[in-house]
Amino acid sequence: MEFSVLNPYVEKSIYNNGDVDTGAVITIQCVGSVINPVLFELENNKKIGFNIELESGDLVIINTRQGEKAADLYREGVKTSIVGTLIEGSEFIQFLPEDNLFTVSADEGAANMRISFDLIDQYEGV
Repeated sequence: MEFSVLNPYVEKSIYNNGDVDTGAVITIQCVGSVINPVLFELENNKKIGFNIELESGDLVIINTRQGEKAADLYREGVKTSIVGTLIEGSEFIQFLPEDNLFTVSADEGAANMRISFDLIDQYEGV
């Protein structure tokens, strides 16, 4: 189930209803070319970005969940890890149990990205 969608140049609040930090699966769908996309978490000044040129039809799936961290590019049916293209200072962002404010940018083509977040609320056990 898609939790939220973020469009370029817009700040979007992604809410973690759980009571502990959690990761997410973040999907970037390209509807045109994109150069060096970056996703920013504004409240805590965190980012995850890639030094990569994306094409229309590309799909980037970033998994920030504990034990599952990955960043993969799907192009024409072929899956390729893009962890090696992470820009300096990138983090596999965790979502705090509250509002998490995000925005996106790119050197070129930010408007060509459609970004969705899939979170699973987690709760601390007793």
